[in-house]
Amino acid sequence: MNDWVENEQYSAHPLRFLVVESSLGIRILIRMHLLELKHLVDMAGDDESARELAFMRVYDFILVDKNLNCYELIDQIQKNSVLNNHTPIIILTSSHNQENPSHESATYFKKPISKKDAVQLLYFLKNIKK
Repeated sequence: MNDWVENEQYSAHPLRFLVVESSLGIRILIRMHLLELKHLVDMAGDDESARELAFMRVYDFILVDKNLNCYELIDQIQKNSVLNNHTPIIILTSSHNQENPSHESATYFKKPISKKDAVQLLYFLKNIKK
């Protein structure tokens, strides 16, 4: 686990994110904000690339585009990735009303993401990791 500096959006050690997003523009925007906040980011534009990365490297958090087969991808990562089977996964969505009975415990975050949103996301994720 990473140690967080109190009252800062930066961690003592950078967090590693996997961003799985179909839109190249949104992937680049999220990556830019997280890199600016001194974190590490890998990107995937589809399910297959995301699975490959999730099976090769440990991530602190995985952000997944709801427009992809996100629930299937999440299930595959949690069941089959020894490295990330307990990694928190956040679903990125442009819609504010997200409910899926089969994934009631899913966590959603709106997109597109501004720098302010990225800071809010980091504070939210900090609380998940406690």
